[in-house]
Amino acid sequence: MLNHYEKIMKKIFIGFVLLCYVFVSNAQSPNLKKMWKLYEDKKYEKLIEFGTELLKKDSVNIEYNFWVGRAYYREDEIDKAFPHFLKAAQHNDPHSTIRSRANIYLGIYYFLKEDKVKSREVLEDSRKIETYSNIEESSEMWYEMFGFDQFYNDWSLFETDHFRFYFQDTTDINYKRFISDCELAFTNINLFFESELPKKIDYFIWGSRIDAKNVLKRNLSFTGSYLCYIHGGNNETEGHEIAHDIAHYCTEIDESSNFISEGTATYFDQTNLDRKAYFEELTDNTKKKKIFVKDVWENWYDYSYDFSYNMAGLFVEELIKKYGRDKFIEFYSNQTYKNALEVFGKDFSAFTKKFELDYNLIKQKEKSFY
Repeated sequence: MLNHYEKIMKKIFIGFVLLCYVFVSNAQSPNLKKMWKLYEDKKYEKLIEFGTELLKKDSVNIEYNFWVGRAYYREDEIDKAFPHFLKAAQHNDPHSTIRSRANIYLGIYYFLKEDKVKSREVLEDSRKIETYSNIEESSEMWYEMFGFDQFYNDWSLFETDHFRFYFQDTTDINYKRFISDCELAFTNINLFFESELPKKIDYFIWGSRIDAKNVLKRNLSFTGSYLCYIHGGNNETEGHEIAHDIAHYCTEIDESSNFISEGTATYFDQTNLDRKAYFEELTDNTKKKKIFVKDVWENWYDYSYDFSYNMAGLFVEELIKKYGRDKFIEFYSNQTYKNALEVFGKDFSAFTKKFELDYNLIKQKEKSFY
């Protein structure tokens, strides 16, 4: 049995061997160096074209398949990526980074295709491979995120038309009502977006936020929109995280922003909140005298959670009222301020200025009140 020090030294040795292997491989393979450079430069289409030509002469090459698979994955063509990752996972080196990483991608693929058995199987294989710590942590993360860890063994499962609900504890929550409310929220939200999700939403409802932090290594609540899963507590709003998943599939997302995506989820959270009245009650923590839409849009993390989410929710509400559903969906694919100017037209600047004026008048009232 290895002691802690021996385990550390073993990992260092393995890492050194792998690093040497990478250097030697790259020195001997200009093709792989070119593929890596194309990937780093985000030239995925060129990487696919170059790699496909290489595979015509060497169809079983593990490295070529891996890089072509990654390029397809980055282009959101996961079905085309799949056979390449399948070949890359055949690497027989017991410490293969490629095999481990290919299995992570395969685990994601199978989860998206609702094959939990295969997803667990390939992620377990990835977890067994001793390689770089960041790769080991990645395979562990997905294994836990998808609910495969033994920690979930005694959770309660309920399946509905649009969800699979996993409850850590059903004693402190009216789980039947929670399920019913989520189904209703899904229907209401999708009346607007008209999205077709690729799978049911896997919704993990944690009874303990401390347990969630220990297992998932992050705070609740959050969603993996692309893969349609949610990790939340037992006191969530019905629609916020669900709206994230539905909105993600309303169009092809080229560029997202927290201001728009979180604002959208906040607006569709199904609380039926009078946002303007609530926003008037908020005390802004910022030291700036005036707030501008573009500044919050592009500097999201400079503002307090309560302020930014509710301001964004109010802005999205006004945006939809002003320009309508179709224009909003058209814009949603590229959520940048620049694209908003292009999609909504010349009067968008006047619209944002009016919104800012309303907000700054509210702020002045707050100051005079105190």
